[in-house]
This record gives sequence, structure tokens and C-alpha cells, in this order.
Amino acid sequence: PKGKWLLGVLLLVLLSLLIKDYVNYDTGLAMFFRSNSRYYVDLHQVARWVDKNLPKQVLIASDDDQQSYLQHRPFISLPPGRSFNCKNLAGWARIYDPDYYLLTKDAKDQCFVSIPHVVIFSNKTFRLLKAIK
Repeated sequence: PKGKWLLGVLLLVLLSLLIKDYVNYDTGLAMFFRSNSRYYVDLHQVARWVDKNLPKQVLIASDDDQQSYLQHRPFISLPPGRSFNCKNLAGWARIYDPDYYLLTKDAKDQCFVSIPHVVIFSNKTFRLLKAIK
């Protein structure tokens, strides 16, 4: 019995070492599939790029609070829902004057034509625009 118990513990330790790369213990197994979706992989990619390439004191505007939260920078939300239109965005940009815009690919491009910018990072899900001031 003592040998079987020791063997069982050893197998559990080995199994946990094998699956540690596949399961994020902080969020649990339920979040595993969600955290490995294209959206979250791309979100973490842009977060790493921002962390490496942008100063800490820049203001990032985003169409989703979760996107900006991972950037570890000051952020502000773009006008939400139906209030996100070109007229409201232009007024909002004059008031808050963000340095960068982190947007999903499905954000309305036509509204950003009136805001001088350059795309400095892009992947399949997100793009990061630098406002030209």
C-alpha cells in the first residue's frame, strides 16, 4: 500500500508538470479554451508590443475597456454603443486628445479619417493607431 501511494503521488506530480503549459491555473480549466481563442492571443500580442514600445505615460483610447486594461497604461473608453458615430468621435477626440487608439478590426474606419493618425501595429484582430498631433 505504501508503494502504491507513493507511485500515485509521483504520477500526479508528473501529470501536473505535463499539463501546466496547457492550463492556466489562475483562471482554471473553464477559461482555458476562451484564453486560447484568436481574440485573446492577439490581445496579449498587442499588450506585449505596447509594453515594450510605448512610454508608460501615454493615453490609449479603446473601443473595449478590457483591451486597454492589459496595456498597463492610462486609458479611456471611446464613446460606447450607439453613441459611437463620426460626429461624436470627432468631438470626443478634441476633448480627450488621446495619444493612441487601440481598436478591433471591426471598428468604424470612416470615423477615423477625420483624426490624423498612422497605424503602428496591427494583427488579425486589432490595430493600434498613433494620433498625429
